[in-house]
Amino acid sequence: MNEFMPRRENRWLTLLVTFCGLLPLLFGIPMLALGLYYLLQGELTGAIGILVGAALALLIFFFGVFPQMRLDWRQHYLRANGIATKGEILESEFSGTLINNLPQYRLLIRYIHPNTGQEQIAKTMLVVNYAAAASLSPGASVPLKVSRDRPDHIAIA
Repeated sequence: MNEFMPRRENRWLTLLVTFCGLLPLLFGIPMLALGLYYLLQGELTGAIGILVGAALALLIFFFGVFPQMRLDWRQHYLRANGIATKGEILESEFSGTLINNLPQYRLLIRYIHPNTGQEQIAKTMLVVNYAAAASLSPGASVPLKVSRDRPDHIAIA
């Protein structure tokens, strides 16, 4: 574990967070089926209320939770299967967001892709400890994991 990545304490906490993220999907689909059942039975008032609730639950999942889960899965995949390289921070700025009371930074990183040998510039967001935030200054070197197929997909190793 490096100084840049605050890690979750244990596997159970990770499973709990994932389950809570899936709750809108787990409740949205049965609610949708129940709303359609009431609609087919001719009970319009009950069907409208249930369908609105189902639509809100599914919207929360597909526009709120799912994109973040997809990014998390990509980061985990890159850390496990990516090609190791070094990058140089070109720009670092505080995004104005605190996640679990830790600052999130926008980083612009330049690196040389190990497969192609071409210089690449990629953007990423990173949540760091307050102590490690000082080391995110422009010109600092960071360990990276790079995608074999998509050169703009990177993860701080």
